[in-house]
Amino acid sequence: MHARYAYRGDEAAGAYVNRWLEAADCERVAEVQQADAVFTHCFHTSAVEDAYFEEDGLIKHAAPGTLLVDLSASTPSLARELSAVASVNDLRFVEAPLAVADPFSPQAWVSPEAMVCYLSGEPADCDAAAPFAAALAAQVHPVGNYGSAQLAKAMNTVVQASQVMGALEANALLHGLGERGYSEGPDPLLDVPFGRSFAEAQRLIAAGEFDGAYTVALFMSDVAAAMAAADDGELILPHLEAALHIVELGGVIGAADRGLAVLGLLYRDEAEGAAVGLDWSRAESLYAEGYPDDAVDGYDDGDFPDGFGAYSDN
Repeated sequence: MHARYAYRGDEAAGAYVNRWLEAADCERVAEVQQADAVFTHCFHTSAVEDAYFEEDGLIKHAAPGTLLVDLSASTPSLARELSAVASVNDLRFVEAPLAVADPFSPQAWVSPEAMVCYLSGEPADCDAAAPFAAALAAQVHPVGNYGSAQLAKAMNTVVQASQVMGALEANALLHGLGERGYSEGPDPLLDVPFGRSFAEAQRLIAAGEFDGAYTVALFMSDVAAAMAAADDGELILPHLEAALHIVELGGVIGAADRGLAVLGLLYRDEAEGAAVGLDWSRAESLYAEGYPDDAVDGYDDGDFPDGFGAYSDN
């Protein structure tokens, strides 16, 4: 599959996208006007809007007929808006949010085998985007009209938020109540839903393996986008909100660029977190009326209004 492509957005995600598109014989070009397809991945819906709608954005600068493929987690309403504006400007838009198959897998955001991609758009445009998506994710799911892919991504995030929180809290129980004698044979949790995630989280935490390509910041982006989708529907999703609090707290104390297993240290003594660079003193501002801009790298109180203290006095 030979094609010229451009990429705009977060460079951490871009490193993955570039690696696997180039492995599929695609050539990256610097100027969007030279590209057959342009891929975007941004951490915030506001950044997605900027990438497409700003004065130097894709809507104004991509050549007519260019295939625009958004890999970000955003909202169904934004995806529909992007598709409508792209169509008016003689551009082809496909929403193709990337998701991880297992949030604790060391291969998440490393290998396509650990990735999932949802596709929505005009059938011919989805067909054109499908080979690119297949280079980035082993599982590619066309899911319907505009907005459907972001809805599928949001639902996937809701389920994975439960998966992550369950694994972390199960590990906290195991640690807090003592591990002596537990599961001397095969782990009995392996046969229950999400049990393998617990086992992998337990292994990573016990081994002190806290680095990973699927970072707390990426997970925060996914959860925040799902929350924004819920807000669009005037829905309250308490356990998703609780997950956002945990990743928000982890990001503030220094875990934003680490793998999800590092969040297990939020349930441990402060000294254990300090040993791997987590600084609980940075969390003091969360218990006030919000926290300073850029308290989490790349995030500010415009993205996560009022901080942790808006929801809990504990």
